[in-house]
Amino acid sequence: MTDNPRREVPPGIAAGEQPVAWSALVADSNCSVSVLDSDGTIHFANDIAAKLLGQTHVTGKRLHDFTTVPVADERVALIREAIASVRAITVDGMVCGIWRRTTYRPLPNENGQRPRVLATARLGSSYHDQTRPPGVVRARHDDAGTLSALTAREIEILCLIGEGMSTSDIARHLHRSVKTIEWHRVALGTKLGIANRVELARIAIRAGLVQIDDVAKKPVAL
Repeated sequence: MTDNPRREVPPGIAAGEQPVAWSALVADSNCSVSVLDSDGTIHFANDIAAKLLGQTHVTGKRLHDFTTVPVADERVALIREAIASVRAITVDGMVCGIWRRTTYRPLPNENGQRPRVLATARLGSSYHDQTRPPGVVRARHDDAGTLSALTAREIEILCLIGEGMSTSDIARHLHRSVKTIEWHRVALGTKLGIANRVELARIAIRAGLVQIDDVAKKPVAL
């Protein structure tokens, strides 16, 4: 694979085993993995990364080809910051209508190539939770995609529905009345063309607003 980034060998992994470790990261981790340069051009993307961008073939294209200008500009700025500071930067935000936590790690600059980063992303990083682990920043700009018609409160409620909360649970969680939450739920259904909570929960899961493991712990309230 021509775009395999050469990295410092972790303890316990021999230099000759690096291709195996890379294959495991790309194919077995169930994680979005890509390599981008300081201009936001994609040099490699595994199937999950391409799917999150909504296309099959993304190599050679720029982030600006997939998302809004403010989001793409912000991500390119973070990539350049990671490269300049020689440290990993992790950001929470919504790109192409999918909420994700992305980490940009600078890669060694080889053969005069434009500086690059290894980007890994996972879904379900608690959209509605404003507290984040140290070192994780919240993106200033979001690309909500098909959810762009929703307000911030409606996205938050959609996330909580996806986690299996009932209307009364959400009301207690947000310190609002049941009537107010039900009004928001009806508005959600109208905007998204969905008639029931189960479909709303599925949309929340597809958008990466919740982790499937968390949903499996409790059924969606009907």
